[in-house]
Amino acid sequence: MGAITLQRSALFADIAGSTRLIVELGDDAARVLLVRHVGLLADTARAAGGEVANLLGDEVFCIFASPDDAANAAATMHEQVEAASARERLARPVRIRAGFVHGPVVHSAEGWFGNTVHKAARLVALAKAGQTLTTRTTLDQLAARWRTAARFFDRSVLRGGTGEEELHELLWDASFTSVLGAPPGPGAAAAGATVGVEVAYGERRLRVDAARPRLELGRDQACDLHVSSGGVSRLHAVVEWNRGRATLSDLSTNGTTVERAGRGVQRVHHETVPLEGEGLLWLGAGPDGETRPVAYRCLPSA
Repeated sequence: MGAITLQRSALFADIAGSTRLIVELGDDAARVLLVRHVGLLADTARAAGGEVANLLGDEVFCIFASPDDAANAAATMHEQVEAASARERLARPVRIRAGFVHGPVVHSAEGWFGNTVHKAARLVALAKAGQTLTTRTTLDQLAARWRTAARFFDRSVLRGGTGEEELHELLWDASFTSVLGAPPGPGAAAAGATVGVEVAYGERRLRVDAARPRLELGRDQACDLHVSSGGVSRLHAVVEWNRGRATLSDLSTNGTTVERAGRGVQRVHHETVPLEGEGLLWLGAGPDGETRPVAYRCLPSA
């Protein structure tokens, strides 16, 4: 069978704190408990009309035809596991965490894959015990029942994503807490707040913000900002935007010197530091070297 692209909901659910369970119960007892509870997750997915695409130790990956099917299945998974955990009479109750995204998913003889799947996997990694997370785009496609039982969780750049995503938690048991509205969005930033950072080298200027959250700097021509020098690594550093802040991560052999206007000089090597105000980035050599610096300037809102 050739690969086809379908609109589906990808859902991941896993046992929260499975490592702790192994430490507390021992390998054999924990394995039996995990197998039993992951099997319960798989059975619940099938009963809700989903396809179990993969079982990954303490995690299940499922595909559903609609986001409502995925939301209903996730809620039932929480309920079923909590009920089963209560019957186990454990010192600590077993809880799950879940994440799902609706969008284009590629299906082939090898299974299901694509960016929608990657986003769902990232969401379950961000979720806490007892939580189900989804994106705002998926939330907008859910029935009114779920839209009114959701609360803002965070804004984050999901790994592999092209921009900042608004994330929401679905309250499968609304009695847990009251539903809060989302804080002002990126377009409603307070006056003076940073909305992005401009990075310049020679005549080339690029902006890093919620729409373009990652900028690669280095000697390789494939980098967004090409800096040619023997002391500069092929991929030397990355400037990233997330949750309203800009950071520089050094990935190089020779390090990076960050010179902040009025804030002094800092040498970083395989570290991540915030970019504030404006300043210069010296890739490889310090300010006394031959390499021209990369300038940066944090951009305030109007």
